[in-house]
Amino acid sequence: MTDDARQAIVRRFFEEGWNSGNPALVSDIIDEHYASNDGDEPNNGFFGQAGPSGDLGPVLTGADAFAAHVQKYGDMYNDLRFTIDKMVVDSETVITIWTPSGTTKNRFFTDRLGQQRPYELRYQGTSLTDVVQGEVTRHDMFWPLNLLFP
Repeated sequence: MTDDARQAIVRRFFEEGWNSGNPALVSDIIDEHYASNDGDEPNNGFFGQAGPSGDLGPVLTGADAFAAHVQKYGDMYNDLRFTIDKMVVDSETVITIWTPSGTTKNRFFTDRLGQQRPYELRYQGTSLTDVVQGEVTRHDMFWPLNLLFP
């Protein structure tokens, strides 16, 4: 499989799987043993970073877990979108730097004028996505955890 083909699969994974809000669109490129470190528990101030024990926290497995995860984020953010800034391929792994956008649906802060405003997603994140025989087998996401990045 070529580097360009791997990048195309990962680009589709983001565009159709995440950005559309309909992960079923990419069910044909999700391996049955798909795994991701993008569980619910942050470690050391970063999602996806190993905690003191070396554990990455909850691991999502399977296409159904991916679909539920996309739905969970859709329930938390309006207009959730990942913009791909750069992609590099190293063997079977596609390294993607991305910028998320969207605003919280249920979490707000009061600005200096006393207005209630949703939090906005900001900062860049990185993903390591393994593509084997045309399918995503692993997708690990790493991004900063900050009070202004819910």
